[in-house]
Amino acid sequence: MFCFICNDRKNNYLDTETLDFAMRMLSDIAGGNRIIGIISHVTELNERVDKQVQVKKTPTESKITLKT
Repeated sequence: MFCFICNDRKNNYLDTETLDFAMRMLSDIAGGNRIIGIISHVTELNERVDKQVQVKKTPTESKITLKT
């Protein structure tokens, strides 16, 4: 099963309570055979996710980096 979450905050910020809630929810649904995908520009959320596929655009191409 695949779950996809898009976090689109205009100010790129989540308060601590909301961030903790989001991480608890992700942890709850990430068990078993589930793959969780998140697209986020919120730095605090990105710092808490331990395994990431990061895509960075350059003027000529996009680069993919795996963070484990």
